[in-house]
Amino acid sequence: MTIRGYLSGSAIAWAGWLLSPVDFKGYWHVTRMAGRVASATDYRVIRIGQRSCFKISLRDPYWARLVSSSYDYEPEIAWAFRNFRKSRESLAFIDCGANFGYWSLLAREIYPKADVISVEANPDTFEKLEENLAINKSPAIAINAAVYDKAGEIVMIETHDDNHAGSHIGVAGESPIATTTIDDLVKKHCRHAQTVIVKLDVEGVEMEAMRGATDVIAARDVAFLYEDHGSDPHSVTTGCVIEELGLRVYFVDRDGFRPVASAKEASALKTNPKYGYNFVALSPRCTMIT
Repeated sequence: MTIRGYLSGSAIAWAGWLLSPVDFKGYWHVTRMAGRVASATDYRVIRIGQRSCFKISLRDPYWARLVSSSYDYEPEIAWAFRNFRKSRESLAFIDCGANFGYWSLLAREIYPKADVISVEANPDTFEKLEENLAINKSPAIAINAAVYDKAGEIVMIETHDDNHAGSHIGVAGESPIATTTIDDLVKKHCRHAQTVIVKLDVEGVEMEAMRGATDVIAARDVAFLYEDHGSDPHSVTTGCVIEELGLRVYFVDRDGFRPVASAKEASALKTNPKYGYNFVALSPRCTMIT
């Protein structure tokens, strides 16, 4: 690490300590400014969970926030994983939009016997995902593809340097990539799993991804963890999940799983238009939430 990297990392750590009493307000902006001091080769390997290591660039303001040991990343998702009703049957975790592999790594800690499938569309991000899996000697299967409602198509991926997820499917994208479906992923990589947990971070194509899981929904216990952003006052995604797919939906916060019967109910829970809210959708036979 360079001197610039050391100074950048120290500034980010101190900012986290100072901003923790105010729920880290403004922390992203501080990490972005401090990250500009670091060079392109300045990385930090951070301990996550009990035994996993996570390599991030100090120039990435999204992940650089983890430099602060007091920063709690996506606590609602962690809470959901730990409070799903444990299944005695074989389990698979499919990380759609795996990014650098944060949840793929933690899933192996929470579910030690699970098959983990990590899917990332952005080729550059995929390289970093593979690196983090290799650092941890993770048995997760990494796949460079876009999760969609049809497999084997070629779509264009738009990438953004200032976005942690870094890609979404667009008409005039920068990188061609093949599509896959959740049904295909299960058939090829975890066909014996009776319980499947799917985390969706797929930049606006959550419904397309779930439409590509009809066989899995019909035959297995499936839990989809997805985001419905506060910027959508009509909660279109949640409405489609309930009305089109017939799934049971729950709002996730650290107080528990709260049943949601309609898009209107989901919208009432989303009070901040700048925030992404986490929901769980269960297949009809799934008993992971009781």
